Amino acid sequence: MINKHIRHGIVITLLVVLLVGYPTSRAWSQQETQKGETEKIIQEFSQYITQLSSYSVEVASHARIDTEQIIYINQEDFTLTVQKPNRLALVCNRGLMAPTVVCDGSKTLVYIPQLNQYLQEKAPASLEEMFVPGGAASMVLYNTIPMIDSLALGNAYKVIMPNTDKNEYLGTVQIEGVQCHHLNLKLVQPKMDWQLWIETGPKPLLRKIAIEPKQDKTKARLEWNFKNWQIDTPAKQTPLDFSPPSWAREVLYFGKTSDHPLLGQTAANFKLDVLDGQEMELAGHKGRDIVILDFWATWCAPCRAAMPGLNEIAREYKDKGVVLYAVNEDNEDKSRKTNILKFLKENKLDIIVLLDRQAAVSGQYLVNGIPQTVLIDKNGKIQSVHVGYDGESMPHLRLEIEALLAGRDVAAMAQKKTDWGGTVDLICEKVTFAPATIKEGDTVTFSCVLKNTGTGTVPAGSYKVALVAGGQGVFFATGREPIPPGREILFTVDEKIWHLVAGKAGDCKYMLIIDPDNDVPETNESNNAITDSFEISAGN
Repeated sequence: MINKHIRHGIVITLLVVLLVGYPTSRAWSQQETQKGETEKIIQEFSQYITQLSSYSVEVASHARIDTEQIIYINQEDFTLTVQKPNRLALVCNRGLMAPTVVCDGSKTLVYIPQLNQYLQEKAPASLEEMFVPGGAASMVLYNTIPMIDSLALGNAYKVIMPNTDKNEYLGTVQIEGVQCHHLNLKLVQPKMDWQLWIETGPKPLLRKIAIEPKQDKTKARLEWNFKNWQIDTPAKQTPLDFSPPSWAREVLYFGKTSDHPLLGQTAANFKLDVLDGQEMELAGHKGRDIVILDFWATWCAPCRAAMPGLNEIAREYKDKGVVLYAVNEDNEDKSRKTNILKFLKENKLDIIVLLDRQAAVSGQYLVNGIPQTVLIDKNGKIQSVHVGYDGESMPHLRLEIEALLAGRDVAAMAQKKTDWGGTVDLICEKVTFAPATIKEGDTVTFSCVLKNTGTGTVPAGSYKVALVAGGQGVFFATGREPIPPGREILFTVDEKIWHLVAGKAGDCKYMLIIDPDNDVPETNESNNAITDSFEISAGN
């Protein structure tokens, strides 16, 4: 299916994230002869950034990926603003991906246009907390600008230097008229070379980063240029106000949210025996507690893996009116209690276990796979249902509990749908490459005609345009213009942001796809793509 094909790997600018990675610390193993000038400059840079109270800088990123037949180039411009102790803004001024992170000291807003989603959360007390791995803000920040925590925190020396080997000082060179030290850092993990240009003189500011990841069949060069540094910028001049576009959807966490058929429904009441011989009735918690029901079995490996995290959450929120029941589905009744007690003892768990002997409650809650975790609010409404277990399960559950405690309706957020006012049938009608005659070495861009033959308007931001060329995903962007019923629009690409460079002469096959969001009531997906080719002729 077209949508699945897009969402599994043709977003070319995400390649930057996959290739760059980020250095992690390890035990210091440098020999004295390997330190020298490079270490001194990195240390001076770190110390200078640490003593700054605020600053802003313009960041221009440039990604070039070479394959045999085509070269694709993506450019984006950002403004990074930092005000200690806990104010930060990363705003995209121009580009296809355009992620945004804004923390005004009281709340943090993170917006990812490719997902058509944004989230808001309480601001961390410090910038150090903002860069703790695993958070939504840190994910976007790390994946947009390498060394961004070093820029915000001044920790480049502590984090980068222990993860390098055989570093080189390459002398001085001018970057946009500014004299800079040129450093080559050989990272151990991931194994690649980073080149840094740091300003000479009393203000050792970062001016450029360049990385050339090594791939089997492709050649890549990624650059970030830093200019127009404004040191100790007054707060009133700092752009910390940002509102997501009207078409973006608010979520508690990015990616797929719960869409189970029980979502938003009243939780079915039941009575079950507790492992210790008592009885529990769900209705007894209505008006008093948030209830977590986890359907599990001792023989289920993912269930066993999830239990310690659930136990920790139950302990953490016990005094806030949150209770956890593990609804056991073991079908060997004779050995069930022995197996459960052994598992709880081995893992030092104090979870209350309910015995669903006839699987009647599992049937009421449509359990087709375990573990299945159901979150029920104080009013008895099912707020989320998660099937399976992975590394995001516990963080997501925590976010949902926090939202309920704050009085938010988690189910309503997940179920929010756009009023389309009719049907939608998006068609990719025509693709035009420019120039009309393409030769080796030419700069190439494209435009396409998109039409909606349905009866409802497709809002801006609710569809994506993707291009696969030469066997590579090379373009992915959100549509910024609505498409009314029975109308067509011309989708164009700014050559200054994105373009191809024609490589080896020959026939270059392509697929241009228009991809509606998940909740778009698309009536016919078979006409969402055009497959054809364009000819690259030999140069003069």
